[in-house]
Amino acid sequence: MSGRRLLALAQRLRALNVGGAAAGPAAALARASSSAAAAGPATPKSRAAAAAFAPLLPHRRLAWTDSKGYTHFGERTPLAVVGFGGGGPGGGGGRGGAGSPHSRIMAGAAALGAGSLGLYWWRCRETVPFTGRRHSVMFVSPEMEASMGRQTFAEIRREAASRNALLPDSHPAARLVARVGGRVAAAAETAGEGPGAGDAGHMRGLAWEYAVVDDPQVVNAMVAPGGKVVVYTGLLRLVGGNADELAAVLAHEASHVLCRHHAERLGRANFAALANVLARWLLGVPVPGAVVALALVLPHSRANEREADAVGVRLAARACFDPAANVRMLKRLAAVEARGQSGGGAGGLALLRTHPLTAERVAAVEALLPAALAEYEARCGGLRAALGDRAWGYAAAAPGPLG
Repeated sequence: MSGRRLLALAQRLRALNVGGAAAGPAAALARASSSAAAAGPATPKSRAAAAAFAPLLPHRRLAWTDSKGYTHFGERTPLAVVGFGGGGPGGGGGRGGAGSPHSRIMAGAAALGAGSLGLYWWRCRETVPFTGRRHSVMFVSPEMEASMGRQTFAEIRREAASRNALLPDSHPAARLVARVGGRVAAAAETAGEGPGAGDAGHMRGLAWEYAVVDDPQVVNAMVAPGGKVVVYTGLLRLVGGNADELAAVLAHEASHVLCRHHAERLGRANFAALANVLARWLLGVPVPGAVVALALVLPHSRANEREADAVGVRLAARACFDPAANVRMLKRLAAVEARGQSGGGAGGLALLRTHPLTAERVAAVEALLPAALAEYEARCGGLRAALGDRAWGYAAAAPGPLG
């Protein structure tokens, strides 16, 4: 068949609007191609005829179904139309079909992952002593906490020593902190026993260490995981060497270790990172850091501080320190904060604070005092009254930089 006749046939078929639905054009093109091949090399007219037939032929691959019911080379709908994992209409083929083996495998893997994560969450649950709060500490072991605490504590000591601000362990202020802290730590290790008992196995065998940094401008204390406590002389000046008020501070810090707040913070950081990855994948944009801080980090930080206050007042009582000193210490701290605010120091909205407002903390501790005082009197009130504060061994103020 000549190129001219083939072109005429294509134009007639187009006029009849047979499109690509019938097999006739395909057969005609096959016959024409066979004839053209027999006739010799393609000519410009034959190429034009082939191009004329192209819109009439459907662009389909040969579809076939295997013994497992999986359709190969079936029609697919674009991913943007049906979403992730969607298959095309009619064909049911391709990897994304709703009933395809690939979809079933993906769904099974997702269900298995969610179930495993849920089981892991359940097995990691612990009960916080005294408050009874149930929480799950995942992906962070006590050994990991202790390792991070040792590194942090060593860095703080090196920095303080580099500016000659680290008091030696033999200094009276350092000895006072170590004596009071040792009694509080011993009480924290028994938090798994008696009234308000909870999970405290991670407290056994901790190597508690204390460091005093000579900085009168810093009214603060902190604790690193694993029982590494740092106290600044500005705080010791605030409590005036009063052992009960110092115990209130150290009991608060020990409570962070007992409640595993450091591990909780790491878990929340991991959750925030996962949420950021999912947001990038699903929405194409990351979660702003300010949103994470306001919605996750700061609220949980304030909740941890409230819990440390609640647990600390019980630890102080169990260590035979007057729990009412917690209120006195917090009121002193509120006065310092007020002076700092009037002079342009830290303050601001409660929403942006890592700690609750001190007035709120005072009210919360006052509500907890009856139970703490009852335990204090039952355990050691009579003994302390008989021996007196000085014989008790923790009443003397520390000299040196505190004078």
